[in-house]
Amino acid sequence: MFKADAQQDQHSRIYRALNPQQLWYESRRDKEEQEEEKQAVVLRGMAVGDEDDWESLGGMRSQFVAPVQEDDEDDEEEEEDVDPTNLPDFGELQAEMDELRSRRAAAADEHRKKLRQQFEEQRQKELAEMEAELARIAEKEAEIQANLETRVTEDDVRECQQRLEKEMADCFKFTW
Repeated sequence: MFKADAQQDQHSRIYRALNPQQLWYESRRDKEEQEEEKQAVVLRGMAVGDEDDWESLGGMRSQFVAPVQEDDEDDEEEEEDVDPTNLPDFGELQAEMDELRSRRAAAADEHRKKLRQQFEEQRQKELAEMEAELARIAEKEAEIQANLETRVTEDDVRECQQRLEKEMADCFKFTW
């Protein structure tokens, strides 16, 4: 689809690494704005030192460093000003790009359907596991309820104690 220029193939890897090509389209207007934004900083006789050193030079700081001019315009305003006549034209490649876009959309739809199906399968599996767990819980509750019905009450314990006392009294009667 996009082929490298023959001229670029003639250069060595080092040359291409030191002179990279842009990866995006840059309009004429963008190029002009970048050239306007370029600022040269001129340093003459620059020395490293403290503020005291600058004062000892008699406050001649402005002679050593040229001030950098800052752009006061907001970048947000520039983004809003899009010139529709300056948009890139892909010409012959537009049809191929539209075809690739439709292929990606179809692949994304297939992937989305596959993920939906996997989600539904996982959901059905989790529901089956949950129902099995609920059935086990219901069985345990029924078992506990049955044990409660056959549970020994306090009256049963008193009756058993009285019977035991009688039997013990009969067993431990010693005569000498």
